[in-house]
Amino acid sequence: MIAVSIQTLTLCFAGLLVWFLWRRFAAYPPLVRGLVAAGFLGRAVIALVLFWISYGRLPVFEHLQMGNGFWFFGSDGVSYFERAAALAAAGPMSILQCTRSVASVAYVQALALLMFALGRVAAVGLLLNLVCYLATCLMLLKWCAASSSGYRATLLATAF
Repeated sequence: MIAVSIQTLTLCFAGLLVWFLWRRFAAYPPLVRGLVAAGFLGRAVIALVLFWISYGRLPVFEHLQMGNGFWFFGSDGVSYFERAAALAAAGPMSILQCTRSVASVAYVQALALLMFALGRVAAVGLLLNLVCYLATCLMLLKWCAASSSGYRATLLATAF
């Protein structure tokens, strides 16, 4: 019961983080907000649909599914997921002391931390992706404003 309560609180915190990140876009023109919203919703909807198709082993493109929410085009995600799950199972100190000799250490640590707090499911990676997308868009827009360059390249980057 305590684990479920912690997971619920952590998920609420993650939702608030996404909301606060989104609110930071209020200062930008409608075109920017629209592109970021389209990128965010596109990622979220497509990823959730693909996750549930694979997780439920639905009869849609079965030859491309790997099961448990994974697809053949994200096969590297399985190794990251398994490494992060092992770290999360070992506890917070193992996450912090993760060996630096493997690929994508920071990503694996962030994923492991979310898995430790939310549970071992592939959709946790989607939450991390969405938070990183919003944060990256904000950084790009701030950088663009600080360099007094045009928004064109930045708009293109936020659209994808």
